[in-house]
This record gives sequence, C-alpha cells and structure tokens, in this order.
Amino acid sequence: MAAVVAYETMWGGTEAMARAIVEGLTAGGVSAKMRRLSSSDRTDVISEMLEARGVIVGSPNLNNGVSPQVDELLSEIKGLKFVGHVAAAFGCFGWGGGATKVVEDSLRKARTEIPLPALQVKWHPDAEDLERCFDFGKHLAEKLKSKS
Repeated sequence: MAAVVAYETMWGGTEAMARAIVEGLTAGGVSAKMRRLSSSDRTDVISEMLEARGVIVGSPNLNNGVSPQVDELLSEIKGLKFVGHVAAAFGCFGWGGGATKVVEDSLRKARTEIPLPALQVKWHPDAEDLERCFDFGKHLAEKLKSKS
C-alpha cells in the first residue's frame, strides 16, 4: 500500500474530505487505504503507516486542537520518526481552526516530508471543497510516485 489516510470525524466533514483525497490518490495511480481512527485498531494503523510511503492525517477542530484519537496517533508518529515518508494534513473547522496546524507540527517533528500545505474546510465540504480534496490527493500521488 502506498498511502494511508487516517482520520477522525465529528459531523462527517472530515470523513467526506478523506474519501475525496483517497479518490484523488487512486486516480493519480497510488493505492490508498482509508482508516477512521475511532473504529480501527491504532496498532494496525501505525503498522500500515510504517509500510506505506504516504501518511495523510485528518482531524476536525476540537478546542483549537485535534480529536483525542488523532492526538494519540500523532504521539506515536512523533515517537517512531517516519523519516522519508510523504505526509499531509487536512480537516474541517467551525471557528478558530487549529487542528491542521497541530497535525502538521507533529508530522514535521516525525521528520516527514510535507509537500503541500494543510487543506482546511470551514464547516462541511461542498462540491467545490471536495474537488479541492480530490486535487490534493492527486498532487500527493504525483509526489509519492516521484519518490519511488
């Protein structure tokens, strides 16, 4: 597997973004797996991420930070040092934002390569936002293929 898109969602927005990103990765010729953290074994997700070349993490904004499930994942990612992995952050926010910055900071501390700025959507993604998510996935696919 070339990429893992791990995310958590509160109102479905971040999940919709994850789906569109996976579609973009796939359209770009990269196999990708989507994992919702609250319904996945964290050890399995980490193992898949270590085997993948791409690590894409999404979180809704919660109190100017990430969801607890994403926080736990980021803690492990930082500790394991995903050197050489291509990484990206995405997520939804209602007001204030902050989640994608927390994700990007953690991915940097894990020594990943972050080729694109975080993708954020206010409230729930509309058709135009989902197209941006698809394009985000395609751009990540290009970067992943160039690293192989």
